[in-house]
Amino acid sequence: MTILGICGSLKRSSINTAVLCAAAAAAARDGVSIAVDESARKLPHFDPALEAEPPEAVLGSRARCEHAAAVLLSVPEYAFGIPGAFKNALDWTVGSGSLYRKPMGVLNVAPPAAARTSARRCVSS
Repeated sequence: MTILGICGSLKRSSINTAVLCAAAAAAARDGVSIAVDESARKLPHFDPALEAEPPEAVLGSRARCEHAAAVLLSVPEYAFGIPGAFKNALDWTVGSGSLYRKPMGVLNVAPPAAARTSARRCVSS
């Protein structure tokens, strides 16, 4: 069984990537494979006109989603929402249905911006 771990951050040293790698290492000890996917940085901007003949990067991303037994998302909060590149990656899955009826989990490892701001105020007081 392979679980696809998708990182929603483009930052190379992202805590979201690190937590997916840690989850993959822990799962491997129990014989479960988590393949960490960072293809969001390689996908072109979503364009419905390309659905008939999607770019190669899109086809690869969709295939990884389709072949995974489940999906684990690690997505940072950005400007009180999800990062644009991650939304773009999700948009590319709609036409193929590659995530439909797929078991999914979401990791949220960083506090939201409001909590970080409050914490800084507490520390600096």
